[in-house]
Amino acid sequence: MTRNPEGDRGIINKTRTQTAVFWRYLGSDGYGGHRYDMPIEIDCRWDQKKEETFTDEGQEVVSKGEVMVDRHVPEGSHLMLGELSDIDPFVDKSDPNNVDNTHRVISFTRIPDIGNISSYKVVRVV
Repeated sequence: MTRNPEGDRGIINKTRTQTAVFWRYLGSDGYGGHRYDMPIEIDCRWDQKKEETFTDEGQEVVSKGEVMVDRHVPEGSHLMLGELSDIDPFVDKSDPNNVDNTHRVISFTRIPDIGNISSYKVVRVV
């Protein structure tokens, strides 16, 4: 049996066949709001399913999806299934709260493979 030279990364990469728009959460703006990086497109696999879960603060919420992503996505960031071109050109894209169909990330999980060579990166969104 020949091992895939990409290891498990090949399998992981092949499952992320969708595109999401990603606004990385940068922190508070000091005035009660939030700061985000400009949106970019990332590879993902978006599984729309409702599931009861808990936030880090212990609050029970119903997540609207589980998304396999290709990078670290901090809690508080936002994702939208689709492409940048799907966003209304007259909307201020710098704040995901202005954009329809965005979802806030409530958890990030990194699941390493057995050899710790690669990992699944999964977020839950509300």
